[in-house]
Amino acid sequence: MAMGIADVVPGVSGGTIALLLGIYEQFIKSLSEIDISWLKLLLTFKFKTLWNKPGFQFLSYLGLGILSAILLGSRIILYSLGQFPEMVWALFFGLVLASIVILIKREPSKTFISWGLFIIGASLAYGITMMNSLSLGSGSLSILFAGMLAIMAMLLPGISGSYILLIIGKYQLILGSLKNPFAPDSIVVVMTFAVGAILGLLMGSRFLKWLLRHYHHQCLMTLIGFMLGALPKLWPWKSDIEWSSYNIGVIGVIFLSFLGILLLEKLSRKQVL
Repeated sequence: MAMGIADVVPGVSGGTIALLLGIYEQFIKSLSEIDISWLKLLLTFKFKTLWNKPGFQFLSYLGLGILSAILLGSRIILYSLGQFPEMVWALFFGLVLASIVILIKREPSKTFISWGLFIIGASLAYGITMMNSLSLGSGSLSILFAGMLAIMAMLLPGISGSYILLIIGKYQLILGSLKNPFAPDSIVVVMTFAVGAILGLLMGSRFLKWLLRHYHHQCLMTLIGFMLGALPKLWPWKSDIEWSSYNIGVIGVIFLSFLGILLLEKLSRKQVL
């Protein structure tokens, strides 16, 4: 559900949440194991066999959480962004900033090359987040392509699938369709987007699994760099700061979310030890 909520907010990646919570590699590995045999078992109603497939149970629980958060959270997030935008951005800014600190500390034996990849990842993510809006048209093919791009971005920490939809001009269309998914027009949009998302998952997860298997440390350093490069997009104030009790509260949210994540990580390490 945390991943789903993150993916609804433009600028926050579900991959960031997965990396922070320690399920990123299992997430990518499970996605890469999806193949045509899963579809055959599903179509022939062999659910017991499918349930025993490696990664299926994990993805089922994770997918249920993500989907429910997106369907239920889209209204809440849109309302919060409309009423208290700085507070929402501050919460995620503190969370992602703490995540970067924690993840860098977890990586051992950092080399000149890995730091270089970290900088390259940060630069690429920053460049993407600074892009102006584009237009892919309004046909079904553009929605399919949008699903592929958004889900691939979701796999990468730091690059938000929602923000990619904003760049290509599909954010309002997709989120509006998810608010009323069973309306006649919405069904077509949601189904087309879902097909694109599935294709993006199958291709992107296999590539990331290969990278993590052969270049684990370098890949993770690049992914953490992506998180850093996208961080400026989460800065709560989109214009000059006017000091007030509200904005002091926003700073407090950044501070508390940052310390809260660090504290949770410290407590989890003590439990493991």
